[in-house]
Amino acid sequence: MCIFYFFVTPHLKGHTINIGFMKKFTLAAVFLFAVITLFAGVPQAVNYQAIARDASGNIIPNRNVSVRLTINEGINPGFPEYQEIQHATTNQFGLFTLKIGLGSVVFGNFPSINWSTANKYLLVEFDQNGGTNYLNMGASQLLSVPYALYAETSGGSAGTGPTGSRGPTGPTGLDGTYGIDGATGATGQKGVTGATGVKGATGATGTAGATGLKGTTGVSGTTGAVGATGTTGAAGAGYSATSTSSLVIGLGSKTLTTQPGLAYLPNDRARVSNSATGYMEGVVTSYLGTTLTINADRFVGAGTFLSWNIGIAGDVGAPGPTGISVVGTTGATGATGNDGATGAVGTTGTTGAGVTGASGADGIAGSTGAAGADGATGATGVGTTGATGNDGATGATGSQGATGIQGSTGANGATGNDGATGLQGATGNDGATGATGSQGATGIQGSTGAN
Repeated sequence: MCIFYFFVTPHLKGHTINIGFMKKFTLAAVFLFAVITLFAGVPQAVNYQAIARDASGNIIPNRNVSVRLTINEGINPGFPEYQEIQHATTNQFGLFTLKIGLGSVVFGNFPSINWSTANKYLLVEFDQNGGTNYLNMGASQLLSVPYALYAETSGGSAGTGPTGSRGPTGPTGLDGTYGIDGATGATGQKGVTGATGVKGATGATGTAGATGLKGTTGVSGTTGAVGATGTTGAAGAGYSATSTSSLVIGLGSKTLTTQPGLAYLPNDRARVSNSATGYMEGVVTSYLGTTLTINADRFVGAGTFLSWNIGIAGDVGAPGPTGISVVGTTGATGATGNDGATGAVGTTGTTGAGVTGASGADGIAGSTGAAGADGATGATGVGTTGATGNDGATGATGSQGATGIQGSTGANGATGNDGATGLQGATGNDGATGATGSQGATGIQGSTGAN
């Protein structure tokens, strides 16, 4: 908000009229005060002074500025009678001076203005950059100038005599009372409309209004038809395969010719099986083209085969703990077998005839046989008693008695606890993802719901 002070001091035919008024308005550049002085005689012009300030109230020093001045008959909107454009340079205080009536005329004629009809208003427009982007500074009514200029041409119809010598200036009289305003004259014909002024600068954007209440949600449109299902993508590489390579079930490196495009990588674990009871497992060492090589570290069964199924296998779990060994109790000793039969008694030797010879040397004492039956008494020898005959040979040892019956087998000891289950083998690698099927056609767009 700025305050605009405007003072008019006209001088005509020895008369001086002082009128002042104040007007408030808001603009980017404003005039703080103006002084207008109207002089009689030629040239007819009005002195105009103003100080230029920016929107913050700072003076605008040493700047080329432009001013468009319009004298209107009436206001809002009023009838423009005269318009001119003037350029000036502000001094170090922002002050500049103009002579209204001596500028570049846009339309009208300043000396021809009829000050006796209706009220006159001065409209001031200003561009602080000396261009044509004028800002409207407002219009102010001229209360004294019209009458002063009218007085120059008023009076009787007689011719004007020669000008006499100027007498001394008399004392200033007291200000008279204002006369009653005369009746408003008839409105003159409307003149040609002036050129449209340059559009003023856009005002600052006002604060945003409060957000309106949210409208009710419109009815949902019908759901579009479901698009056709895309074609199934090609199957990715897998692990299941077959081979007709001749291999012996056992440990070590095994090379098979199989199908191409499988997913095996080095260090994968594979099983090569002929049956549930004949297979090998091991780590893949290479897979190139159709050749798969594994290092078998586990097998079941035996034999050479030409038909194999190949698949991924989990890693071998860690061995479970050894079960508790329970030894069964020793069975009872079997009964002793019966003694063998006694061997047959050897035959008694023949008694020697004749004289009993001298006693022979004692034979080696054999085992004492069972007492044989007494032999018949021999005839009594004649003569001297012969020597005692040798002992008969020891009879043969009887045969071995039959082996006693085998004792029954002792009961089996209790079964040891099962070892803990080995760790689960690592999951085999997933097969490569199949190619994505083509996108199904987009369903028809549902109609927009009503607001």
